[in-house]
Amino acid sequence: MRVLVTGAGGFVGSRLAAALGPETFGLVRRDPGTVPWRPVRGDLLEPDGWRASLAGVSTVVHLAALTGKARAEEHRRINVEGTRRLIDACKRAGVERLVFVSSIAAGFEDLRRYPYGQAKREAEGFVRDSGLAHVIVRPTMILGPGSPNLEKLRRIATLPIMPIFGTGRTLVQPVHVDDVVLRLLQLVESPPERGALVSIGGPEAVSIEVLLERIRIVERGSSGPKIRLPMGLMLPLLAVGETIAFGAMPFTTGQVATFRFDSTVPDDAAWRDPPLLSIDAMIGAEATS
Repeated sequence: MRVLVTGAGGFVGSRLAAALGPETFGLVRRDPGTVPWRPVRGDLLEPDGWRASLAGVSTVVHLAALTGKARAEEHRRINVEGTRRLIDACKRAGVERLVFVSSIAAGFEDLRRYPYGQAKREAEGFVRDSGLAHVIVRPTMILGPGSPNLEKLRRIATLPIMPIFGTGRTLVQPVHVDDVVLRLLQLVESPPERGALVSIGGPEAVSIEVLLERIRIVERGSSGPKIRLPMGLMLPLLAVGETIAFGAMPFTTGQVATFRFDSTVPDDAAWRDPPLLSIDAMIGAEATS
């Protein structure tokens, strides 16, 4: 079975491509150096540069995405239009199946002012309507060594006074990158029912405040002082700031969604086989204990 992984230069994609083996093609924007898979240089939005690599490919795992702070039009251009062009190329090449890695954020109840979540939800719609055999994967917050999410949380947790946006009681269920890769391998090798929606979460759900405290203890040795910033005050201020000085904003309204909505998987969808790596393993606490 020949597989192509988009976003193979990224945090999850590089690990997945390596795990799939030397016959795997990985779409990357920059030279990844020496890797145990076949890199294909190209831009997701320019299929002419990589379409030929789909010849003989049976499964595409679509991980490439724009995350973080960006304007709505950029999120839609890359995460929606990029997905649409990939689907078109897959259909032309006779690719049998698409594994689309979306986000738990696509299921948040309110996606206003959250362009990343909006774009992921819209891209899911294109996948469902594609006519391709497919599975949509919604992982929760992915942590582990080198995690961009973990680095952002560390920056918040290690401030002299740790800010807590909103109540701090919203639940998160982070998952280790190695567990995500293992689950994706299973989905490639043993496809679920056509059109399945698969949630991937870790073994423990905690409040976002508890997660930040645990990260701070690992980094600083103690929990330290906190300041609570009411969401009713934060959201209007962020919205105004985005309008007049988007580039100068440290984060956006959408990026505080983790402090507003639970990021957990349904109990009946939780994946528990094999046993998942703990939050301590995700944030490096086990290595320092």
